[in-house]
Amino acid sequence: SSGINAEYGYLYPNQLCAVPVPEQTPTCVDGRDQLNCEDEARIALSCPVDGVETTVSKLAVCKGYQLCDDGYQNDCLEAEGDCFVHKNLLCNGKFDCPAGGDEKASACRRLFNSTCIRRTPYKGVEELRIPAKWVVDGVVDC
Repeated sequence: SSGINAEYGYLYPNQLCAVPVPEQTPTCVDGRDQLNCEDEARIALSCPVDGVETTVSKLAVCKGYQLCDDGYQNDCLEAEGDCFVHKNLLCNGKFDCPAGGDEKASACRRLFNSTCIRRTPYKGVEELRIPAKWVVDGVVDC
């Protein structure tokens, strides 16, 4: 199925969550071509967009796009150098930064002993630890 973007018209399935070509203008400058991903390998998280639960591509997370109704896709931390990682992708057993700064034991040990099922699409992961500062912070993380 194709999506609609008011500024650019129809998006074809091969344009949804596609990797942008550096020399070309992005399909949608507002990042909406990075929604409704069907390829699970490209999904970073899910959130309500215009009131409808949808998936968000890894390519749209931490980029400043205004996609999720609550801005959840931009709830990111600098894990190392210029590598910004969404807070739910920290300490999840998968390296998102080149030197693995998002999975360093020293940083992960500081996590609170509570666990929850995070708002990520990873199959097989039931519960992950959450930092103490996430508890009762007004943001739905689990």
